[in-house]
Amino acid sequence: MMLISSAIFVICSLAFGQAEDYPTVYMSAHENQAVSVSKAGYIEWHDRFQYPDDADVTLTLQAGTGNNVRLDFLSLNIEGSPGACVDKLEVYGGEGAPGQNVTRTVCGTNVRVPAFTSRTEEAVLRLRSDNMVRGDFRILYNVFRLVGENELCPRDHFKCTNQRCIHESLLCDGTDNCGDNSEESQAACVDPELAPVNVTMKSTCGRTLPIGHSGYIYRGESSQDRVHINATASDRRRDCHVTLDAPAGYNINLHFEFLDIQRNFPFNCADKLDIFNGRHGNVTSAARTVCGIDERDFSSTGSVVTLHVTSAFGRRGSFRIMYTLFRPSSGSCYNYEYLCQTDRRCVLSDVTCDGKDNCGDASDETAGAGCTESAGSAGLGVAGIVGICLAAAAVLFILVGLMVYFSGTIKGRITACLTTSQTSYDPK
Repeated sequence: MMLISSAIFVICSLAFGQAEDYPTVYMSAHENQAVSVSKAGYIEWHDRFQYPDDADVTLTLQAGTGNNVRLDFLSLNIEGSPGACVDKLEVYGGEGAPGQNVTRTVCGTNVRVPAFTSRTEEAVLRLRSDNMVRGDFRILYNVFRLVGENELCPRDHFKCTNQRCIHESLLCDGTDNCGDNSEESQAACVDPELAPVNVTMKSTCGRTLPIGHSGYIYRGESSQDRVHINATASDRRRDCHVTLDAPAGYNINLHFEFLDIQRNFPFNCADKLDIFNGRHGNVTSAARTVCGIDERDFSSTGSVVTLHVTSAFGRRGSFRIMYTLFRPSSGSCYNYEYLCQTDRRCVLSDVTCDGKDNCGDASDETAGAGCTESAGSAGLGVAGIVGICLAAAAVLFILVGLMVYFSGTIKGRITACLTTSQTSYDPK
């Protein structure tokens, strides 16, 4: 029984495991320490609290031999202004001539600070504050390796236009990891050999993103994130828009796998998701407004769609939308496409037999699309695995019940036999 229970747990855990989000290094938890970093992540003082008075703390980032670190200052709330810092965040290990240790001093509130690039595999941050005003900050770090124009990047890495190598897991996620945004271009993201883009609206507000063949759109930073549109309480009434840009000739279908957006039932939406055919600012009326339990698919009329989320009261909520590129067709597709049976639209062959209903009628997951029985069972998707988990749990419950029943029955029979034997025994 323990073996069965363990098997069920493993299957269900794999089914609901999510892609890895960027990690966060909290300076308060690593005071005057060195931390090994890879790929990309964030640096903050604390997940809830501002840095204290009279702080003097260092944090050393170690990216490994041959690598460098780039720091992008996403938000600053450090007392003072550039050139007249009261509190200050100092960064050591910057670009410069050999033997020099260039220092960057950062302070201010909502100021634009150029990215900082280390000269070696280490970057050191030192936070110093006075005894008056507290603050906070949020920094994006990216680990990269610089190569020559004709050199190749290490395995599992992508070569940026600026000759930097970043890990391929950072491609097409809506964040500029290269420094020139080349890993977010259509050339990078639409390549069928590369992972499709997953759009996280919390970290890409106001941006236009090229998209691949198919992927997901989340409200927060991951599919598990149930957040306000903006992370701070003072921003709860603000909104967020993201524009999806498909290759020319393709339209975009949005399939709502999960939707939790507040509705003032039955008349209007408290929070809402407006969907526009076109770029932000070019169209004034939404083609569709979504909230509550409205989970109908939406198909665009062109290659550009804008999603605009409005959160009136800052209620926590989330959604998960699968998008798929398609080309309207009169009945024929290119040899690298598949013709969906019901809507007669063409989807790229890369999305067939992947366990996801990209056509809307699941015809892309059938033998007609070239799917084998093993491929179909390998791509059951969340719904199929949920069914397996529930069925396995039911079988386990029945087995336990039968064991309890039979153990009780056998015990009763043994007791009855012993009683009968004692009663019928005659020593004479």
